[in-house]
Amino acid sequence: MTSKSSKPPYTIGSTNFDPDKFFDSWEEVLKNGFLTPDGSEFRTCILNIFGLPVNDTYVYHAIASVTLIQVQRAIAAGANAGLHAWYFDDSNQPVSL
Repeated sequence: MTSKSSKPPYTIGSTNFDPDKFFDSWEEVLKNGFLTPDGSEFRTCILNIFGLPVNDTYVYHAIASVTLIQVQRAIAAGANAGLHAWYFDDSNQPVSL
């Protein structure tokens, strides 16, 4: 017998993020400037969408463990030193960020 949690999805550090509401209003999210036109301000985008404090220090774990400011610095560095070498399109071609 498996017990189900009645706790809704949540984001650590956020008091207002509702994933269902976010995806239901995706077009509105794009219009409201959460995402910058050139995609360069990833950190601000994430802070805005998830309602996180500016001094967020949560460490995100994927292939590597990073903070948002570290991700933002990698985005700002562009292709220098191959920092974006892991992004590929559907044709397996490198994507330029």
